[in-house]
Amino acid sequence: MQKIILIGFLFLLAGCQQQDKLQHISARTDPQDFAASLYGYVLANQFLESPYDQEHFAKAFFTEDFFNHLTAVQNHDGQLKDAVGCLYFPIFRGVQDVFKRFLVGKVKNYTNHAMVSIDLAFDYQDKPQHQLDLYLVKTPQGWRIFDIVYQNPSTTLYSYLVNCLQQRGVFPE
Repeated sequence: MQKIILIGFLFLLAGCQQQDKLQHISARTDPQDFAASLYGYVLANQFLESPYDQEHFAKAFFTEDFFNHLTAVQNHDGQLKDAVGCLYFPIFRGVQDVFKRFLVGKVKNYTNHAMVSIDLAFDYQDKPQHQLDLYLVKTPQGWRIFDIVYQNPSTTLYSYLVNCLQQRGVFPE
């Protein structure tokens, strides 16, 4: 019984440390620092790349509207039995491949919003290549992602989520 309590306490402690780390990253005041910390965390915790393991993580980094659309799609996808859902790819990569390195590229920083380019090197590449752009908005809690624009094919994740929900007749609350 004592072993079970100790194991439970360790999981609780690890969860608290994880949440503290997420809050520390999400409170970054510089958009480039925010993006670098975010991708460093994603790279170190590859399990977060699964779209279904990201809810607590996403809440710390996305705007409320974006988060609501993302979770509505995830919830609907989770109910599908033998069909491929909308989110069949990890959202922080936009493709199935696993990345091994990243670079924060150019940053366009305005007063209340910013665009940060992310270059990724996948297992089969030596040098990172431009993969996506994070569109950020400044909130009282820090920078939050309000859209991700993938380069190949060129599409915005937010528009993709809205389209998936509309095609299924599902709308976020």
